[in-house]
Amino acid sequence: MPLSANASIHGENRARGASVLRWAGSKNKSLGALSRFWSNGQTYVEPFCGSAALFFHLKPHRAYLSDLNSDLINTFERVRDHPESLWNDLSALPNDPSTYYALREQFNSRKLSEYQSAKIFLYLNRRCFNGLWRTNKRGQFNVPYGGEKTGSLPSLEHFKRASAQLSLASMKVKDFRVALSRKWSPRHFIYVDPPYLSARKRIFVDYNASIFRERDFDDLIDLLSIADKGGAKFVLTYKDTSKLRKACLQWNKHRISVTRNVGGFASSRKVDKEMIVTNVEG
Repeated sequence: MPLSANASIHGENRARGASVLRWAGSKNKSLGALSRFWSNGQTYVEPFCGSAALFFHLKPHRAYLSDLNSDLINTFERVRDHPESLWNDLSALPNDPSTYYALREQFNSRKLSEYQSAKIFLYLNRRCFNGLWRTNKRGQFNVPYGGEKTGSLPSLEHFKRASAQLSLASMKVKDFRVALSRKWSPRHFIYVDPPYLSARKRIFVDYNASIFRERDFDDLIDLLSIADKGGAKFVLTYKDTSKLRKACLQWNKHRISVTRNVGGFASSRKVDKEMIVTNVEG
């Protein structure tokens, strides 16, 4: 059954319920389609949190966010604890190539406090090309400067709202297998948006230097089956493939169209088909 991925979440509504991060692969334009499976009062679990767009949109009162990207989790923790000082420091930084590359080099030196690392992470995320998080084989961030039209910094009030929402979440650096190994009950809601499968030895993924392979996909489906049997509700978003369809025969499936800005330019945008897989009825 096709669903319409709500592409009109902009302006004030987006500002009030949006992440402070730009993120390649973010589900910002699918939030309307995804949120219909959520029930208020559930405990939210997201093991590949990325920018946590759905978390900020739904505003759960209790949540568990995790990711393998330690810089990402550190940044969310600092936004939670120091929203105003981070915003003030970021506002003072110019948007130009020399500042960008100097801060990128400083970030890659790994000789920073947790606060300084988060500040530079936020700057690089805002000013980099296409909101990509990409690292080389040495784990160094290597995305080029995105130009002067990368958008304005979110407002101070936006940072404060994000801080308040993050204060309701437990945030950890974890493999998804650890994050999804718990005692499940009907009060849990799991949102899973993993990287696409790759058979290559080395790929650049959207948010860390890890590779998502076939055994990871199989482990994920097994863990969702366990969660399903425990009564938890889940939503999985993934590229519409025959492998996904065969692995998820027992669950409900809905196709959505997503626009991918492959090269960062309007001419390189393409529409892909993704599948929402869920054990939620309706």
